[in-house]
Amino acid sequence: MSDLQSLANQLSWCMVTKNYLGELNDEIRFVSKEYVESIERLKQNYIIELLPDMKRIQQEFEDMASELIRHIEDEHLEYVDRQSQGVQGALGRIMG
Repeated sequence: MSDLQSLANQLSWCMVTKNYLGELNDEIRFVSKEYVESIERLKQNYIIELLPDMKRIQQEFEDMASELIRHIEDEHLEYVDRQSQGVQGALGRIMG
């Protein structure tokens, strides 16, 4: 029963971690979108000389956010998916 509980705990960890990483990706996308919208609103009321710098910084942020999302999806979520599949397979063998 100890092996079964250990596998169940691992599967639970996989599910919670995958959910957390999905939420993190969603939050990063939301912040990036809000950043773009804020710059657009500032175009109307802000000192025009500062807008090019703000746009440059916004683009750098967006590039880094996209890179982070790709990293989370390609490395972390892929790892969690592999672990989850392995645990599910082990559970299936134990449960018969």
